[in-house]
Amino acid sequence: FNSKAGTAGDFTVIDLMNYKTGLPTIQSIREANPGVEYNSIQFANLAESRREANAKSELNYNLLGLNTEKLSGDSLEKQIEKHFLYFFKEQ
Repeated sequence: FNSKAGTAGDFTVIDLMNYKTGLPTIQSIREANPGVEYNSIQFANLAESRREANAKSELNYNLLGLNTEKLSGDSLEKQIEKHFLYFFKEQ
């Protein structure tokens, strides 16, 4: 996600949304690195060397959330309230 173009780490937001990154699951990263505290960025870096075909990793959506926060300057919670929950509020 944070790699130079053309490397194995390249993937798009669409890839993240469709689980096309090959990132392993958080559970499998924890099992392979039992002493490491969970952190999305650190786990993504650990995952880079352990690509798994067809893995449905929740790490994809954690990275999407971090990306949303970085681009918007707001927390993911505020972005969800602003752009999605608006449609569910009584008018």
